[in-house]
Amino acid sequence: MRPPILSEYGLFARGSTRGAQLFPKRYFAARALVLLLFACACFGTAESAQAKEQSGTCEALVGLAVLASPMAPWKGAPLRVVFATEKQLDGELSLTAPDGSVAVRTRERHGGPPYFWLAEVKSPAKGTWHATLTDDGGTAECSKLTRKIMVSSKPQPPSATQKSVWPVRAKWDRATENLYSAWIETLFDAPLDATLSWKALHEGLRDPSRNILFNHLSLREDEKKLVIRPDCADLPYFLRAYFAFKMGLPFGYATCTRGGHGEPPRCDKWWNLEKEEPPPAPPRQQTASGGPFGLFDVPPVSKASRAPQ
Repeated sequence: MRPPILSEYGLFARGSTRGAQLFPKRYFAARALVLLLFACACFGTAESAQAKEQSGTCEALVGLAVLASPMAPWKGAPLRVVFATEKQLDGELSLTAPDGSVAVRTRERHGGPPYFWLAEVKSPAKGTWHATLTDDGGTAECSKLTRKIMVSSKPQPPSATQKSVWPVRAKWDRATENLYSAWIETLFDAPLDATLSWKALHEGLRDPSRNILFNHLSLREDEKKLVIRPDCADLPYFLRAYFAFKMGLPFGYATCTRGGHGEPPRCDKWWNLEKEEPPPAPPRQQTASGGPFGLFDVPPVSKASRAPQ
């Protein structure tokens, strides 16, 4: 068989008076169009991946960590956003609403290191928000660090788990440590000439102007009148436990002896989310000073305060 010939009408086989049309000319046009669209799609995907990689590189350069609270933002609760960096920079944090308007912006930088910016919107609208940290001294590629934040119409609290005290959603790393530092500084912030004093830790935790994680789980968990009164030695453990509870992080601690009579201290008991320390006998008023995991119990209602039936 002789090879086919190509004419303006298409591809034909030789040895035929009319010609047997093997591939219509439209086929080549369609194939060319498909190849062109495929090339454009590949270019767009590559461009998107490159932009994502560039954004990740910029965030790594400054050691960026971002917290949006509540865990699942919704229009019925204030939206609080923290941008923390390990690199000292001059910049502005802004929150842009779904309609494109800038709801709030701040240049107030806290801490150092880590350094952080805090912005809040009392009543966020439903939709996609953009939180942007603008670095005044950054390069053209890294001058703006942006995160999208979805705000829903109703709360979406986390699901309970039977295997641990709270569900674990994240891990301790450099970013969560920096956010923990920002949370601690905001909780205990006060002018240098002021004396900050509370009778119990829960007084500060119940203050939404101080506690960035107030009702973070959308369970109204900070409105349950928890009594949290650790002593000085237990305070660091309680603060870590509270932060881990809100952020879905692992938590554990060891109970140790003091030692004495020539014997060193021993830490032979380890308690964690899946193996709780047995609670002590409840005192007259239940508090959270018996162990960090007692932090999340609601004090019982006395008969005198119980509403009449």
